[in-house]
Amino acid sequence: MAANPAPPRSDMAHHPSWRRALLVLGIAVIGIASLPLLDEALLSTPRERALERRIGTPILPGWLESGRERDRKVLLFERIYEGSRRNWDLFPEHFALVDAVFINDEDADFVAASSRVLGLDLVFINSRRDEAAEVDEFIHEMAHVWLASLPDADGFRQRWSRIAGTGYHGCGTYESCDRKESCLEFQIATASASCYGADSFDEDVAEAVRLVYNLGLFWGSELVPEHLPAVRFHEDVIPRLMQKIELLAEYRFCSDREAWQARRMLEEYLMAATSRARGESPDTTRAAEGPAAGPRRFR
Repeated sequence: MAANPAPPRSDMAHHPSWRRALLVLGIAVIGIASLPLLDEALLSTPRERALERRIGTPILPGWLESGRERDRKVLLFERIYEGSRRNWDLFPEHFALVDAVFINDEDADFVAASSRVLGLDLVFINSRRDEAAEVDEFIHEMAHVWLASLPDADGFRQRWSRIAGTGYHGCGTYESCDRKESCLEFQIATASASCYGADSFDEDVAEAVRLVYNLGLFWGSELVPEHLPAVRFHEDVIPRLMQKIELLAEYRFCSDREAWQARRMLEEYLMAATSRARGESPDTTRAAEGPAAGPRRFR
């Protein structure tokens, strides 16, 4: 005869309130820098600890979450981590700078974010089911972390500004902007990869890195605007955007191979658009030489 099943366990039983209270007390006494260690000791699940050991970085899915919810968030981040690792050449070098990953779903104002707090480089991932972060957004945030770590950050900024100028709209999300110019005007003025990239120097750099990543996913096929709807492939933007990508590779935001692929795809797109404007048949033959030899790995 089968044993009687155990009574259903409360989903919050994994994290009794005394553990959360002890976590808050520990932070108050020791400081915010102790959060990853305290979270690990008091709240983490076996699945969470296994992933942390594998990637070598603390994961913080939230103080008030049940074990089941923490595991859901950990699985989301594991998918993002693996997609980044497979498809981004310099991922190990970039991710090594991240001190902790926060996975929360309370804040609908962002999909992903990064911040330096008390010398710690933190990345925040939104795990809302209707607005969860994707791999390219994580790549964008790691670009912020890499930018903050550059030894010659001033030199990089000066060289970038010679290409981009200083005509950013500074509105954050363009929807909140009161300025009358269209976002495309700002993108053309700054040669930015997207409307969000035209906000500021920092976002311009991170969105250019995100573009290089996404172009790599489409390597091997003809680039069309529908591939990257947030990008305005304007003929006045592409030549300067290719200069930016070359600079990104020099400062190891991306590999030489990824930069070569991205520049080649943008160059082909520009030539095809010019040919069509003249009523000619575009030549889409792709050169095989260069550091981009070999197919791109897809997610």
